[in-house]
Amino acid sequence: MTEKNGMINDAMSMILHEGAQAARVTLVEGSNTSITLLNGEPDSMQNATNRALHLNIFADGRYGVFTTNRLDTDEVRKFIRNAIQATRLLVPDEFRILPPENICYNGKGFDLKIQDPAYPEITPAGKMDVLRDVTSGIPQNSRLISTESQYEDEYITETVIDSNGLEISESRTSFSVSPE
Repeated sequence: MTEKNGMINDAMSMILHEGAQAARVTLVEGSNTSITLLNGEPDSMQNATNRALHLNIFADGRYGVFTTNRLDTDEVRKFIRNAIQATRLLVPDEFRILPPENICYNGKGFDLKIQDPAYPEITPAGKMDVLRDVTSGIPQNSRLISTESQYEDEYITETVIDSNGLEISESRTSFSVSPE
């Protein structure tokens, strides 16, 4: 079992142990890069990573959605207790339930190829080269005041389990380059 599977399975166990009747737990992990050139020179560079736990809690006929990025076990336990207490304060919603397992995705579909396997190999210098290539294609004329171009990429992995037996995971990447 991987660390991420252990984390979401532990969270599910905590939720059910604390008295919720059903739950869905999603762990989202990702990274993204953004580089901006202004008039061909670096203007801004950002690189971020994130990791968050999303909880869909079904308790006593009520439904609540909660998210935290504080993933220490004690913090998650406290967060779950508070989330279940908050859910119990909400108005009942008899129609909000988890779908039965027999109508959920079972993992036997085909690969949509939404993750570029080359993503980890793209270096910061390679990203800058792509951006400079795009910028070099902007026609120069005397009426042009300035140019700005931006490169962005993102890598996301989501792992989802629910108390009805759903277990899925996906990874995806995205890239964009835009000159102005």
